[in-house]
This record gives sequence, C-alpha cells and structure tokens, in this order.
Amino acid sequence: MTSIGFSVGNFFFPLVEGIWGQAGMQYVTLFDAGNAFTIFITCYTMASIYSPKNQEKGVKIDFKFILKRLVRSAPLLSYILALIINFSGITIPYFFSELIDVLARANTALALILLGIFLHFKFRRNEWISIIKVLALRYSVGLLVGLGLFFLLPSNIFNPLFRIIICLSLILPVGLSVIPFSVENGYDQKFVTMVANLTIVLSFGLIWILILVLNG
Repeated sequence: MTSIGFSVGNFFFPLVEGIWGQAGMQYVTLFDAGNAFTIFITCYTMASIYSPKNQEKGVKIDFKFILKRLVRSAPLLSYILALIINFSGITIPYFFSELIDVLARANTALALILLGIFLHFKFRRNEWISIIKVLALRYSVGLLVGLGLFFLLPSNIFNPLFRIIICLSLILPVGLSVIPFSVENGYDQKFVTMVANLTIVLSFGLIWILILVLNG
C-alpha cells in the first residue's frame, strides 16, 4: 500500500496552483484521476485481501467480498459522484460549493493530525530496513520514470509544463488514505505513518530541487 499511490490533493494541489496556476492544475488533476482509482481500488483491495484482521476472523476473501467493500467505500463513491457531476455539466449551487470547499480543507487538517497521532520513531532494525526498502523503491522508480518521461517525451507534442508536472507527480508522498486503510484492516499504523511522514519530507525537498533544475 505504501509503495503505490500518491498524495496529490493534500500535498501537490496547493503547490501547483501557487506556482503555475490553472495551467498547471489542469495537468495535475488528470494525473490525480488515475491516482485516485489506484488508491481507492487497488490499494483498498490489497488492504482487504492481506488484512491481518480479516485473517484472524477467518473472513472468506472473494470477488463478492471485495466488490461489497468497494461499493461501501465513501472516498471511491464520492469521487465517482464528482466525476458524474463534472461530465454531466451540472452546476453546483454556490452554497454547496463553498461547503464542500470547507470540508475539503478540514479533511487535509484531519489527515495531518492523524499523521501526528500515529507518528512513532522506535522501530526494530528489521522494521527500519523495510521502511528504507519502501522509500528506495518509491523514489528510484519515481525518479527514473519521471525524468525519463521529461526528457524523452517529444517537446512538439508535450509542452515543458506538462512534462514537469508528470515528473514531479511521480515523486509525491504516500497517499494519506493508506493510514485509515491500515487502521480499518489491522495493519501496523505506526509503520505506515512513519513511511508517510518520511515521504512528505523527502518529496518536499526533491520537488523543489527538480523545479529549480528542470525550469532552469
């Protein structure tokens, strides 16, 4: 769960909007569309299949069980509903739009509070090795693919801003949804939170380095 998926909305949206405005937002939201389904479907399915809690209870994991959990997933249903509203051209009244905006900001704050509550530094040596492996996998693959796309995508088709956004998106922190997933399914929340916190620090530094280098 901590090796795939990215924290785009909570971490990257404000940064992109502040630097590149709507031009950058149109690219990063396209990236987040695929990322959202990766987290809310792939990560959530994996969490359910390998769940220590489900194994202890002897829950039978089959297609019907997974489908039932996905259908009851609030984040996934919310995202699908948002896509339907978007594609149908329905205009949301100003009051509800402002209310959703307030709730979205509150969600970010609550996610950061959750990070702080579960933050833990006392791990055994084998646990630190596992954390380092996850970080090495995420950033080695992310940098390799991201920089490869930046330099190899034809510039006459893909403009520099598009290539920069894609490159930076692939080194974003772990999606914060994995924390409630780990709580729900009985995983080690301290381990997951530590990985999430470390990726926030590492990604923040790498993003600014790449912005300076690639924009130069």
